[in-house]
Amino acid sequence: MGKTIAEKIFETHRVDEPFGDVSVLRLDRVFCHEITTPTAIQDLVARGKDRVFDPDKIKVVIDHVSPAKDSKTALQGKILRDWARRNDIKDFFDIGRNGVCHALFPEKGFVRPGFTIIMGDSHTCTHGAFGAFAAGVGTTDLEVGILKGVCAFKPPQTSDSGINRKRGNQPGH
Repeated sequence: MGKTIAEKIFETHRVDEPFGDVSVLRLDRVFCHEITTPTAIQDLVARGKDRVFDPDKIKVVIDHVSPAKDSKTALQGKILRDWARRNDIKDFFDIGRNGVCHALFPEKGFVRPGFTIIMGDSHTCTHGAFGAFAAGVGTTDLEVGILKGVCAFKPPQTSDSGINRKRGNQPGH
């Protein structure tokens, strides 16, 4: 039986299987914005880990509050701006060059079929429409992605990869 796209992506990006049902995947992209990433940045800085695994694979945008509405959102933008500069992240889309992250990143060609992508945003999975495996993650996973370029996942259940096989059924029968 053929494999789903998720199974193929997991197979080609897997770097470890620490617990059997958990795969550590190599990331092709880590997307960042000014709402969730500053928290991860501040934690990494506090732990002496102010670095990125690959500045060319990290894409950053200010998009949720643009322009800043108050001092808190202005500080979030400043943290992101300073971090991108310190870590030589070239694909930083500041106010005036920005847009909605889930539209901007595909438009710029940063989403490709077969890619693995994370972002601290629940809508990140929409990049699956382009044939990528993309997931919204929490702060800890975002930190590991930024620092190491990997993230741990359980394989997603699809009708072909899990539910029907477990029941002994085949699609179309």
